[in-house]
Amino acid sequence: MPYIKKIYNAGGIIEVKKTYSARYGLKGIARSENSNPTPLDVEKVNDANAEQKLRLLLFTNFKANDWHLVFTYRPQRRPAPEQAKEVFKKQVTKMREYFKKTLGNELKYIYVTEYESTAIHHHMIIPDADIRPLQKMWREFGTLRGTPIRDTQHLANLAYYFIKETKHRKDRAGRHQRRWIASTNLDKPTVKTIKVSASEWAKEPKAKKGYYIDKTVGDGSGVKNYENPLNGLPCQFYRLIPWERAAEENFEDFPAV
Repeated sequence: MPYIKKIYNAGGIIEVKKTYSARYGLKGIARSENSNPTPLDVEKVNDANAEQKLRLLLFTNFKANDWHLVFTYRPQRRPAPEQAKEVFKKQVTKMREYFKKTLGNELKYIYVTEYESTAIHHHMIIPDADIRPLQKMWREFGTLRGTPIRDTQHLANLAYYFIKETKHRKDRAGRHQRRWIASTNLDKPTVKTIKVSASEWAKEPKAKKGYYIDKTVGDGSGVKNYENPLNGLPCQFYRLIPWERAAEENFEDFPAV
């Protein structure tokens, strides 16, 4: 029985997702007894898909030594969410001008606004730059703190956090609102879908030449074998990172192959 293999390429980082499809038949494939999805199951799958989409976008466009910025407001200048949208749009315009006129580059960014269970603030990812002028721009409203991106796992953690903190945000019709704002000049990850004729996949896949398996996946094993909560079918997920990227991130000890 064939299975489906999706290969996502995000700036050289590869994520692989394998699953079965009823389109090609499911003869001999064990399905979980509990395969009737609940609203919570649907929400979890939607969150996981949103997290992967954001994570791949971050992997494609950002790297070690880029910036995670946090824009906070002084209590007396703290706006309502709708007002904050306009305030931050103006800030982004100023940042674009700074990057273009002073640095000679177009600004790339992804940001989220957090306010559901905390004082309103903005998280933003941008390329490596001198952020002191940006801090001066924001001083009117509050404080800008910057943390350099450490490595690939740092970006993955940020994607998880951003989705977690915005998961309950809905419009008046009850639909999920867009969870992040991104500049239109971001490079896009690619995906290739392959039908594999083999009846099952290896429980422990091997890394292709020039890559290692990211051991942060699957609770340290590097591979996540699981059941799709929407249909009870087996799935597998793992991530491959180029050795070149690991070298750029200055690992003290390279992960084992």
